[in-house]
Amino acid sequence: MKNKLKKEGRELLLIELQYEFTEYLRKKYHSENTIKTYVTNVKKFLNDMKIKNLDDLNNQTMSKYKQNLENAKNKGQTINTKFESIRSFLKFLYYEKNITAPVVEVKNARIKIHLPEIKIRIYDRFYKKELSIHEIKRILRVIDKQENKFYKLRNTILIQLLASTGLRISEALQLNIDDIISGKVEVVGKRSKIRTVLIPATIVKTCREFRKYRKQLYLTNEKLFITLQDKTVQKRALSSVFEKVGIAARVKKSKLFLHNLRHFYTIDCIKNGIDLNTIAQNLGIENMETLKIYQSRDLKAMQEQINRKGRRLLV
Repeated sequence: MKNKLKKEGRELLLIELQYEFTEYLRKKYHSENTIKTYVTNVKKFLNDMKIKNLDDLNNQTMSKYKQNLENAKNKGQTINTKFESIRSFLKFLYYEKNITAPVVEVKNARIKIHLPEIKIRIYDRFYKKELSIHEIKRILRVIDKQENKFYKLRNTILIQLLASTGLRISEALQLNIDDIISGKVEVVGKRSKIRTVLIPATIVKTCREFRKYRKQLYLTNEKLFITLQDKTVQKRALSSVFEKVGIAARVKKSKLFLHNLRHFYTIDCIKNGIDLNTIAQNLGIENMETLKIYQSRDLKAMQEQINRKGRRLLV
């Protein structure tokens, strides 16, 4: 953000806005990964579209930017993330800097931001990267063959916990092993909201065995996910473990990211008829639109299955 944004004859240094925007996102309890993505997206938008004046943040600019992204063969989900970043930036300008961009409509002390509609292809977002129960079982079988008992137990708990509760990896890393053994945990999710998550009995049993073995090794760290050096394990290390065991289990590399286990949990709940409000509560999310996309995807798959069966009956 090297250029400047003019407002009523006054120039605002965008490098300063970048710092303030980052702090604004932190106050909204966004993760550091989300903050980095949003700031990078906004910086690129301002530079690519050569935004120098407040008036440049108009409908024509937004439509042209969307067209540029589509011409560059960006997928719908990628474009949507970029515009969500811009939306947050426009909110920041309004609420923190008292700047109302042309695409921001103020009505009854509330704002409405007019951005292009982004169509997300359901197939792009879900089908190609969806993990099946068979793939997860293959991964667990690979882990079960590991010679090191410590890593066998820890990695088994990792996969089973994320797949059967829908926890975010950042939430799982907060947990102490004794929390799991109690059968339910209080999880601090996004925006510091607390929810109760029930733990399946099979995972509780494995955690008891894991705790007993850790004591034999004189490990005292209370966190659930630790290393043999008694240190809290980092997300990157667990992501690497998941990728390695997944590849060994002959699962496509594009599917091997830990957040995909949360997707698996969501899809499995919908397939088993659990209502969306309950799923949203379990996952700790407020935006029901995401779950409706999952549901639409499942209904579309069901319709295609019915159509295939119907075609088999044709003479």
